[in-house]
Amino acid sequence: MLRHTLIFTFNDGISDEVKTEAVERLRGLSETPHASYFSVGVNEATSANAGDLIEIAEFADQAMYAEYRDSPEHREFSAFIGNIATWKLVDDTFDSERHRFAVALGTLRTMQGEIVPVHNQEMVPVEWVLDVVNKALGIE
Repeated sequence: MLRHTLIFTFNDGISDEVKTEAVERLRGLSETPHASYFSVGVNEATSANAGDLIEIAEFADQAMYAEYRDSPEHREFSAFIGNIATWKLVDDTFDSERHRFAVALGTLRTMQGEIVPVHNQEMVPVEWVLDVVNKALGIE
């Protein structure tokens, strides 16, 4: 899997209307059939180091990413955003199954003390599930 992450920072003097248009256009790219995951976020932080807008997209492989990158919709957005913002890009590869497992495990850890259903609908404590998973991974 390829994770494609961009953080956009609007140039000084860009109007709120144009910023809103940028957000809407970027969200429109989420309709791409090439990405298995696509998220757009608008910054709420007040830090001087914060960007204004983020795109996180995941693609099955480099070929799917290339199809997205070379699509007319993406080229149009790139031309538009290039006139109003700068950006930082990070593309990284990851094992999707391991990533999803890590997310699920992190979710379980935040739920400690709660009761959750397991495959046969029996209710068990989250700690029990974590113990089984940790033993399977060799984590004590």
